[in-house]
Amino acid sequence: MIILPAKRDSLMTQKKVKKPLQGDTKDTKLKNKIILSKSFLELFNNVQEAMIIHDLHGKILAVNKQFLSMFKTDEERAFALSIKDDLSSYTNSLDLLDGIWADVILGKPKTFEWTAKRPEDGFTLPVEVFLTKLSFSKRDVILASIKDITHYKSIQKEVEEKAMEVENFFNLSPDLFCITDKNGVFVKNNIQWKVVLGYEPKDLKNMHLWDFAYEKDVPVIKEKINEAVASDKVITFETGYRCKDQSLKCLEFRCTRNNSNIFTVALDITERKESERIILDSKQRLEMVLYGSEMAIWDWDIPSGRIIVNERWHRLVGTQEHQQAKSTITEWEKSIHFDDIKNFNERLNSHVQGQSDFFECEYRVLNRSGKWTWIQSKGKIVERDHSEKPLRMCGTHINITKRKELEEKMFKMAHYDKLTGLPNRELFFERFSQSIIQHRRDKKSFALFFIDLDNFKYYNDSYGHEAGDRILVITAQRLLSSVRKSDIVARMGGDEFTIILRNISSIEGASNVAAKIIDIFSKPFYIGDIESTIGISLGISVFPKDGNNSEELIRKADTAMYSVKKTGKRGYRFYEENK
Repeated sequence: MIILPAKRDSLMTQKKVKKPLQGDTKDTKLKNKIILSKSFLELFNNVQEAMIIHDLHGKILAVNKQFLSMFKTDEERAFALSIKDDLSSYTNSLDLLDGIWADVILGKPKTFEWTAKRPEDGFTLPVEVFLTKLSFSKRDVILASIKDITHYKSIQKEVEEKAMEVENFFNLSPDLFCITDKNGVFVKNNIQWKVVLGYEPKDLKNMHLWDFAYEKDVPVIKEKINEAVASDKVITFETGYRCKDQSLKCLEFRCTRNNSNIFTVALDITERKESERIILDSKQRLEMVLYGSEMAIWDWDIPSGRIIVNERWHRLVGTQEHQQAKSTITEWEKSIHFDDIKNFNERLNSHVQGQSDFFECEYRVLNRSGKWTWIQSKGKIVERDHSEKPLRMCGTHINITKRKELEEKMFKMAHYDKLTGLPNRELFFERFSQSIIQHRRDKKSFALFFIDLDNFKYYNDSYGHEAGDRILVITAQRLLSSVRKSDIVARMGGDEFTIILRNISSIEGASNVAAKIIDIFSKPFYIGDIESTIGISLGISVFPKDGNNSEELIRKADTAMYSVKKTGKRGYRFYEENK
């Protein structure tokens, strides 16, 4: 059994009692005693919570060791403590405590949170208090259980702070956030639903997520919500959405299940979709232009050498798209005509090295059928690294074969004799000037032959123009057969021809060729059934001995030719001064 101290004044009027004198302690204990059973006392002292037994006026009658530990005091001082003055923080409402105490006396147990204070150092701690009325030895008492909830309060504060962060993120995010139930009905939404779409919370109350969507998209949204409910995956979809003012937006939704609700984030992608539409329209227009122009596009990754081409390229060179034709710059170069590769590389390297603003080149590539296709390529460096090293180049290919064929045809019409196929007077003078420049640079000689057919007018008038034309064609063939491919044979007009005998090492070399030509023309011409012999008169001037310009060399060769005619025709003669 335990004997407890006598009762004091009421809870709210009690005063701190001084420590009893040693001599009268026994008398006080004997006047007011409470007998606690051994089993209760054992339970009382071994529970985890701090325990206090009060009388109905709030006087402490007994405390357990957990109380002494929590409030840093001993048993003797504990009996002198006041709940109001010693064990409560000033932040508490004492009127609330009086009301709770009154209810407990009436037999109503109470649990509440309180800020307790340690009397020794004033340290405060949050506690949870449970009060109930009990009877011991026919005496009513109040049992208080006090639980330190400091750790719980710390966790609660952290949770509240996290919840506040989530709430702030929810409301301050530029995206549209909402929570719906598993049936798609709005539960909560952030302010962006008003900012972006114009909807107040009351507008969304009891509405489904799909109630504002395009009608054609409603089945898709319902399907996606059901999919989110049934899985833990993030479900993404796009839909048109109607604003409060009936304007239209395009939103991208991302839905995920959170317990029994669906957490949804919606991104306004209206501008992105409009940009995509503009790009698509531009791409389609470009495709139409490319289709009409037979233009191919290429994209060269310079570090790797790999080239990506569109389907137009395969049409240009006659390959299948899956063959990945010309997939590297090396393969591309291999397909280029030998005569064009040097020019191609020079122009390409000039632009890559920054020496030209863009790349442009016309060249021939071998197509699948084994024929040469003329291509015009244009391109430009579109990406460089921090050190200005080129990384990427893009451009176009155009098939210009028809244009080249037309240009060649027009060139021939303008520069070649239609009847004989020989260079005409204009092209001759162009080649003549080039020969003078080249031989002057190389310090070499060449001979100019000026040739006139003997008695051509007689045959032309006597046998007709067809016979005359036939004689001119045969003359061209015989002259070509008498010289090298590097030499130049031209028809100056009428029955006059010229030959530029390039790179002669001696006068004798030119003389031998002239003699050969005279010999060939000693053979008869066959014009139908008619056999005739037509001789030629051939005058020769030599560069640079006889002159350094075209006019002087032609004049002297012509003079030598007329000298032959005056002395009987059918021969050749070199120009000699004063003869």
